[in-house]
Amino acid sequence: CVSATRERSVPRHRGPPKHRWWAWGVLIAVGIVLILGVLAVAPALGARARLLTGRDELENARELLLSGDLEAAATAFGRAEDAFDEAGGYARSPVLRLAGSVPLAGRSVDAVVVLADAGRLAASAGSDLAGGIERLPGGIADLAPSNGTLPVEQIEAFHPAISDARAKLEAALAGVRSLPTSWI
Repeated sequence: CVSATRERSVPRHRGPPKHRWWAWGVLIAVGIVLILGVLAVAPALGARARLLTGRDELENARELLLSGDLEAAATAFGRAEDAFDEAGGYARSPVLRLAGSVPLAGRSVDAVVVLADAGRLAASAGSDLAGGIERLPGGIADLAPSNGTLPVEQIEAFHPAISDARAKLEAALAGVRSLPTSWI
């Protein structure tokens, strides 16, 4: 009689309630996401800074090219290409790519990679054009009509630079057009 009542009065240890495990799981997941977010800030800011530098150098190079300062334009195109290359490197960092695996955030990371590649290709195309013009004995003036005739030989000599630049610009444009237009 004593043992039967005693068994009923002793509570059984069941462990923590299941809802507490779920709450701990959510808390750990949120903590991991926050840590990844903090770790992704440095590469994201680096990529942004390099994209802006690349854009500024590309605009500067264009102005120099149009003003006829081919050597300075080629140098500026080279700096732009380096900046865009660095931006792509930041965007491809493991932490940023891991953070980019989060739905919606991944589109922005992918967009930075594509824009960096497009900028690098545009800068390389500008370098090709500046180099092609520099190789002409009289510069860009060699391409102008003279005495009512077109300088076919000079135009043919400049054709490879134009062709390479066009291919790079078309590839850059195709990359940019492939980007999603929402949730970036």
